[in-house]
Amino acid sequence: TEIYTLSLHDALPIWDGQAQLGGPNKGRGQQGFSGGKMMGGSGSHNGCVHNRGSPGDYDNWARVTSDPSWAYNNVREYFKKMENRVGQLYDNGTEDEYGHDGPLTLDTDSPPILPVWFEAARELGYHTGDANGPQREGFHAMQMLRQNGRRVSSFTGYVRALERSKASQLTVFRYSDVQRILFSQDEALGKQPRAIGVSFLRHGQHVHAFASLEVIISAGAIRSPLLLQKSGVGPRALLEGAGIQPVAVREGVGLNLGDHEALGLGPFHMNDSVLPYLIRVRETDPPDWPRFIRLGKGPLAGLYVGPQADRKSVVEGKSVDLGG
Repeated sequence: TEIYTLSLHDALPIWDGQAQLGGPNKGRGQQGFSGGKMMGGSGSHNGCVHNRGSPGDYDNWARVTSDPSWAYNNVREYFKKMENRVGQLYDNGTEDEYGHDGPLTLDTDSPPILPVWFEAARELGYHTGDANGPQREGFHAMQMLRQNGRRVSSFTGYVRALERSKASQLTVFRYSDVQRILFSQDEALGKQPRAIGVSFLRHGQHVHAFASLEVIISAGAIRSPLLLQKSGVGPRALLEGAGIQPVAVREGVGLNLGDHEALGLGPFHMNDSVLPYLIRVRETDPPDWPRFIRLGKGPLAGLYVGPQADRKSVVEGKSVDLGG
């Protein structure tokens, strides 16, 4: 079945995903998923890469949903509201494409190898430029959510300041794992089930929290549909097969999950000509803590996920955007 299962390790800051058959690897083996189990979720532990995605995908969602608010020109304004763009832009990148007053600082990663990366692209006939600007196939510098050498996430950008403010009415319950959504029992009155709260596990205790207005699910692309399924919202066969009483049958919940697949190559044996382009920290090198703490610079301030390339391919007659 195309359902995501979890093995929970309370001592680890990551949800350890079981490899599942199906999904994007249907007929081609297994694919595992993992997610961040800390404030900010996966955005607090991953590569902090900021790719808005293909404008064509947003325009297609607007078409299939008959909802023009999903069109890229509309969605772009919300990206700009959350962005505070700093750093260098290359080639076709323009500052007008970005926001500069948002809570998430967006920087350009410019490793020593970047000029060589662009030169190789031009030799192959590809464009170079900005992955989040007017998009086209080509080679780009990586856009990353970071500020002064430190990660930026939904927690640091939105939640932390509110949580620390004495005027804020926000309360954050840490060490709390939501088990299911609570629904009202109005079916006998001919009404649709309504979410009224959540049940969560905290320090071994089961706790119910009830909402005065609404319940907002924001647990990410994997755990949001999983939570719905555990609460009785999802495909009927899947719920009944798991012994879960259906609350609302929604056949699409949990299906069509797609993630970018990674292929590891190497090890590579390189000669001395490439050494000026690589950032290396040897075990014998003393940690450069003072430079990192004072200036947010140095080897400790980098994530080193490298530059990227975006290409299009055709799969089963359909154009597909591929990020690299």
